[in-house]
Amino acid sequence: MTQVTRDRRDDDIKITLAEISGDLLSLETLTDRSDPRRFAEHLQANLTRSTRKLETHFRREATAPNLTLAQLDLLWTLAGAMRLCQEAALQALFMADELQAAERLGATETA
Repeated sequence: MTQVTRDRRDDDIKITLAEISGDLLSLETLTDRSDPRRFAEHLQANLTRSTRKLETHFRREATAPNLTLAQLDLLWTLAGAMRLCQEAALQALFMADELQAAERLGATETA
């Protein structure tokens, strides 16, 4: 892999983590919103999208031969961020009283 490709992938991960950070901050104010249900759906969609983006990077790194310590550290970071996104997406749906949607999402995340 070229350095340019690696740099682009690293930048994409950093951008995705920044987006997740913003979504998590927004989650804290969800119940104070004028339309928490709509906003919760928006947050859930964003967090699910971020999970899938990180999953793509995770799968790519996990299939690399002879993983280095740095690659293992990245895999650990990606896995933790993915799990955080999944939990936050479920929390958003619960806070908006979208229990059926939360149940379906939870079932797909554990499958």
